[in-house]
Amino acid sequence: MNYQTEVLNKLLDKYENRTEGSNRRVLIIPDKKEISVPDTESEDYYEFRSSMISLKEKGYIDCDWIRKDYIINSIWLQLDKAEEIYSLLNRESRTSKVSSVAAMIDNVIPQITTKWIYNYLSDSKNDLTKGNKLTGIWKKEPQFLKDFLNALKGIDKLENKTVSMRSFSVKIYDNSKTFEKTIKNSIIPIIKKYEPDLQYAEELSDREVLAQVGIIMMSEIFEFCGKVKVNYHNGIVDYSPITKGACISGDSISEITGISIFETDKIIFIENKTNYTEYCLNNKSDNELVVYHGGFYSPQRGEFFRKLCGKTEIPVFFWGDIDYGGFKMFMRLKSNIVKHLLPMNMDTDCYNRYKNNGLPRDDNYIKVLRTVTDDPDYALFGGVINAIIENKVTVEQESFLG
Repeated sequence: MNYQTEVLNKLLDKYENRTEGSNRRVLIIPDKKEISVPDTESEDYYEFRSSMISLKEKGYIDCDWIRKDYIINSIWLQLDKAEEIYSLLNRESRTSKVSSVAAMIDNVIPQITTKWIYNYLSDSKNDLTKGNKLTGIWKKEPQFLKDFLNALKGIDKLENKTVSMRSFSVKIYDNSKTFEKTIKNSIIPIIKKYEPDLQYAEELSDREVLAQVGIIMMSEIFEFCGKVKVNYHNGIVDYSPITKGACISGDSISEITGISIFETDKIIFIENKTNYTEYCLNNKSDNELVVYHGGFYSPQRGEFFRKLCGKTEIPVFFWGDIDYGGFKMFMRLKSNIVKHLLPMNMDTDCYNRYKNNGLPRDDNYIKVLRTVTDDPDYALFGGVINAIIENKVTVEQESFLG
């Protein structure tokens, strides 16, 4: 066995994982089984010991002893010899690896127009170069990084369009399963963290996260209940006889040429599926159109909402959780689609009625909520936001079912 190569490579592994600028020893302790060390009574130990003495004489390592010049206690790297050892092992240095990855990111950034993707790549490059260290996914092999960056470029080019996950994968990799098998699990946490509408959103499925950026794992279903006629290219469908809830496949959205709402004086978007179902079964009046909103709607769902009521003058209401996510969903729907949107069951009276069954929140959550207290767009929620801050409790829609 080449003990010298094993020890030097292990020391370089540790060297690459240390904090940049640290003067602490890069150390191996043989008794901790970090390297293959033969039994001290065996003949192979003489070979191991001789190899370490040779490395020490060349100035690559130093060591101390449990038994002088025989049983080694610990081995450490001579830091000033690190670059020479990289060359000796024909191994790429940490600095060189960081530079290579930074160059890959630099090559992609100018092609990106989506702000959150641009911010993610810029943050990643800054972290890598500042620490001179590869972390997270950036430690993976070059082919993975190339595929990962191509996925981000592909998402950027969607520009609020929608595509199936398999089609997206074929377009990017000429293979229908590469994205799902290799990239999906690495890219979802980044979307959650950087995509602005998903920041601080809770309990999102992978399907919902990918749908937000236009990648559909399976066809979306849009549910509603009320007096609605939908004009398709090939005819008109009247959904009003379906009194407990109708639905349209997301695949049909492009075929819709118009939607008419009749004999309706109130439209209600309900975020939670259970509450939507319960409301349609037991609370809906004949003059109401009830729409299942879901979480942070995808571009395709947003297009359905826009066709449904983007230009209506009928009063439109949104009922979501009394929490940061609920407020953000309301503001997104109001800003992008329904300018005259009003909240429903999200006021201080409702909060006080159900807060005893609410969800306790920690200081970090309250800190995030405080960021909107001075935002004029959130002024209509001012009272209930202050109540949440005071009580450190939020109220979910399901509380109303009791």
